[in-house]
Amino acid sequence: MIDRFNLIIAAILATLFTSTAALACDMSKLPTPEQKNIWYCHSSSDTTIVFVHGLFSNSREAWLREGAAPTDPPKAFWPQIAVDDKRLGGAAIFLGGFYSKLDTKDFGVREASNELFSGLSTPIDGNAPVLDQKNIIFVAHSLGGVVVRDLLVRHTEAFKEKRVGLLLVASPTGGSAYARLAEYMPTVSGGALIDQLQPNSTYLRGLDLDFRDLLNNRKIPSLTGKELVEHFAFDPNSPATASWYKRLANYFVDDKIVPRQSASRYFPNEALIPDSDHSSIAKPEGQNSDAHLQLVNLYEQVQSATAPECAAPPYFKVQLDLAVAQASNKVQDGQAAALANYLPVISVERLDQDGRKLIGTTNVAVMRDPQSGLHEYAPSPPFPCSGEIFQARFRAAPISGGSFLTENAADATSLCFKRSRSKSNERTAALRCVEGQTCSVAPNAGMAEACNERAGLNFSTGFITPAHAEPHPASAEQETSGRQWMVPSLDTIQKVPAELRAGYTEFGIKTLPLKGVEHATHFTYGVRVNGIPLHFDGWPPFSNETLFSGADGLKLAFAVENLGFSGGQDGHENIEVELRIFDKQTLLRTEVLKRDDYVSYRHADPRELTLSQGEEAVWTGLYRPAASQDRFEIILATAGQAPKIMQDRKDIQNRVAYEDHPVIGVIRPGRADNPQLGLSFGLKLKSGQVRSVFSKEQATDICRFVLDQAQTKKLPRWLGKSAYIYEFDTERITDTADRGVYRGTCQKLLAQNAR
Repeated sequence: MIDRFNLIIAAILATLFTSTAALACDMSKLPTPEQKNIWYCHSSSDTTIVFVHGLFSNSREAWLREGAAPTDPPKAFWPQIAVDDKRLGGAAIFLGGFYSKLDTKDFGVREASNELFSGLSTPIDGNAPVLDQKNIIFVAHSLGGVVVRDLLVRHTEAFKEKRVGLLLVASPTGGSAYARLAEYMPTVSGGALIDQLQPNSTYLRGLDLDFRDLLNNRKIPSLTGKELVEHFAFDPNSPATASWYKRLANYFVDDKIVPRQSASRYFPNEALIPDSDHSSIAKPEGQNSDAHLQLVNLYEQVQSATAPECAAPPYFKVQLDLAVAQASNKVQDGQAAALANYLPVISVERLDQDGRKLIGTTNVAVMRDPQSGLHEYAPSPPFPCSGEIFQARFRAAPISGGSFLTENAADATSLCFKRSRSKSNERTAALRCVEGQTCSVAPNAGMAEACNERAGLNFSTGFITPAHAEPHPASAEQETSGRQWMVPSLDTIQKVPAELRAGYTEFGIKTLPLKGVEHATHFTYGVRVNGIPLHFDGWPPFSNETLFSGADGLKLAFAVENLGFSGGQDGHENIEVELRIFDKQTLLRTEVLKRDDYVSYRHADPRELTLSQGEEAVWTGLYRPAASQDRFEIILATAGQAPKIMQDRKDIQNRVAYEDHPVIGVIRPGRADNPQLGLSFGLKLKSGQVRSVFSKEQATDICRFVLDQAQTKKLPRWLGKSAYIYEFDTERITDTADRGVYRGTCQKLLAQNAR
């Protein structure tokens, strides 16, 4: 009789504190009662709904609504209802669980919480842990709600950087009088879970205080919740209600297993679920059932909540140990030899979870540290939360004075790491990289852990997968096999020590507020010089997405070094800037700005341009000279008309070489003190750049070379008399007069030096 009585009361308590677990995405493969902490339906969503059962229950019976007769198929399974409901956005479904058999002995809520946490933090079936998700919603029935609250209190660090939803389904916050029934169960008496569920137990009072503190002090800033209250202890419409053991239970307790005052303490506007009992409240019939509608509402609240911003630890840096596979650490012609200590410079581009450019972030130029040999930098926000990934890619970037012309862009190097939960506050993330391939986590990795396939990278090949390798179709231009200038960005140039920096022109474009772009989010741009696109820091045009408010004017700054400038037809170069303005993915407006009056080594006068809808833009350009700027030109000929100077250039073009560089003519427009066109001595460098200014010693040697070549008729003989040296001061930012000094003919200067 005692054994039968124990089973009867166990059945009552099972009705009291139900729960279960599962495996697939359809009801044909429901979990067995023994399965727990398993995926019922995994998806690519960033949200997971975790169903947590109660006492003496499991991940099957807790949520399963059986048919009317024992032989009838089940009517519904709440996790499956969630899978089928499109309002839940394809959220992944996980069935959390813990040991909950009749005799729990010393296995209490804390042990149950630890078991659940282990299930949430462990990769299962090749899928990342639940705790890797940005958004986690708990559906916790009865004792499961107590276990989840204990979990959140004791493992706050794991959740504080996430959006968390908590649906407490008839959960005995203040305990339940039904736990007293254990007094009549000798085999269960003394079990820790039963003891802790006694009304106003010491454990529950302590947990209540701790959980209120967590809520009041917003220790999980994006935690939101809802509490569901049962209508009856047992459904009066259920055939089982008439059974003698439920009448026996009503003899001992109130009309609810978990009364309203125990089930509604933490969140406003608790919801009483009509005609529900403690068991059926967790077994909705379909998508329009009251309990499930509360889950949908909570999901919407979680999705609309402000995502917590995760900060990097103080003084945090990404450390890259880079093995150079390409000629990225060689000094170009004309660059300071000391720059080799800083090479290669790399440009890092942040990526989102889909492997695309992360809007709102700026590419970062990172120089090699001469002492450590590492590339170190502090990434700007946003920073991943614990368990989330940091994704980027980088290219070797031309350094100051190192622009070069090419037809093939180098491959990008993939960079990905997951922020460790256990080492989340480490101040480094160390990776080993091979240029053009994929970085791997270094032995002393700091906070970095290896990424998995969910990171959007193909780690079997070492390159970004085709789905992610392409630039944004609306905002980036494909790299082509045509000629491209690889040039340093303004940011890269300015990171070079001033004494090693080559001269460059800093351009600025500003507009007033623009029409039709009130909802703009960002803009991109592309620059062409004499028809050839510039790849700033190695990235193709329209790669760098800059945040932009439509209510403000547009501001753009970029730099152009001396490229293949030879003066065109009249001493000027053509520069074209195309601006593309977006509202997220939608292209709102395109503007193309052109100026054909740029002269290398000189300031560009401010120029007003009219945009397509009548607004004005101002385009300025200031030449920033190097600290030790070469300032001597060898003028080979002058003329008042362009046709004459063009013919003179044709007579000398590519006929001889000086120090293995072809000699060309560079047309220079008149200066303030000499309005005539000039034909300057120029060298075509292997990089594609043209050099036409030199040191005094070099200028003297070039004079000697020109006279020798004219004497032997390899160059026109008239150069022997016409060639002269012209010196112009290193220009200051405020100097726009372009003043210079005539130093004398080559013939005369060499004769003086010979005395």
